Amino acid sequence: MRIIEFIDEKIGKTQSKTIISLFIIILLGLVIRLYFTPWDLPTNSSDSFILMIEGIALSEGDFTYINHRSLWPLFLSGFFSIFRFENYFEYMTLVRIISISVSLATIPIIYLVSKEFVKEKYALVAAILFTIESNLIENSIFGQTEPLFILFGLVSFYFIIQKNQRYQLLAFIFAGLAFDVRVNGIVLILLVIFALILKIKNKKESIKKIIFGIIIFSLVIGPTHIIQPILQDEPIFPFIETVTNTISEDTKHYSTSESSEKRSPIEIILNALKNELSHIFRISIPFLIIFFPIGIIISLKNIDYKEKVLFSVILISLLVAIFQYTVSNEFRNLFFLIPFFCIFSVIGIEKFTQKIEIKNLFLILLIVGLILLSANFLKERYNIDKEYFLEKDNFGKYISNN
Repeated sequence: MRIIEFIDEKIGKTQSKTIISLFIIILLGLVIRLYFTPWDLPTNSSDSFILMIEGIALSEGDFTYINHRSLWPLFLSGFFSIFRFENYFEYMTLVRIISISVSLATIPIIYLVSKEFVKEKYALVAAILFTIESNLIENSIFGQTEPLFILFGLVSFYFIIQKNQRYQLLAFIFAGLAFDVRVNGIVLILLVIFALILKIKNKKESIKKIIFGIIIFSLVIGPTHIIQPILQDEPIFPFIETVTNTISEDTKHYSTSESSEKRSPIEIILNALKNELSHIFRISIPFLIIFFPIGIIISLKNIDYKEKVLFSVILISLLVAIFQYTVSNEFRNLFFLIPFFCIFSVIGIEKFTQKIEIKNLFLILLIVGLILLSANFLKERYNIDKEYFLEKDNFGKYISNN
């Protein structure tokens, strides 16, 4: 028994050294991502390939591809200006490296956000849950927009929940940057306005801050969402028009249209809601589905300002996603929820371990088990026939060239 207590004490001392602990977590995330990245295969995400093409064009001074989600291609173009390659495969390898790096850079942010809700030890656990979450690992390997969007979104959220209201102006800036990456960023501008309303003490002062914040947000998103569409004679905020046309059945989308029969707007929205609810379960696999409902129940018992904002970001995200699901039936529409599911999960874990004497050892064993579970989940998903995959890729190239 003394040996177990000694081990638990040593683990506690290691956890108290935050920088060392975060470094180990980031190293763990890097090893897992490098191991599961199929470096010898092209990406199986058409969106990633398109974004890469746009990034290459931007690095060469061609700005015709500027659109409402150009921040990721613009970010990539900075690296493409430095590193020049002869083929797309090498460019895609660089995209994967950048995407993985952005994903790893988010780990300290999720730690800082989690520390606002749980003790430091459990904030590190939240960082680990985020690091080993299989959906986010796979997404970072694909080189899509979500890693950068989640990074900016979490930074914005962190500034939203700070007591110093000056920081909330920074929340508007990062909300704008997140909106420039994905239209989901509208969640953050709605959230920061709601958070300011919750904190109202001086009505006139709060209104001034909201107006000033909206101006800052507009300046950030203006070049790609307002100025560029006007110059190109295109609609401002085209996503609104796309959703409107889809709900009115003027436009059909392969991934969301169940049949060729005309459906009412209510049926289209109900179908989107059904897909969204099923994907909440999908993104919670393999381990968040066990923990985050417990954290939600515990948080409901004692809701203060920060908990209200935490619940609000999930509710607003789910409402916005309904409209996304009318045009896109991809479960990555909900990936922004995963960091907050991690926070709710550690709230539940913290409560569960209160009466356990050897907390540190228990947490280490729990984390090791979750790492193995996540790795096994990824292993099953990446159990593919590489020769068959490459044969299909070569056949596609042959068809394209001939």
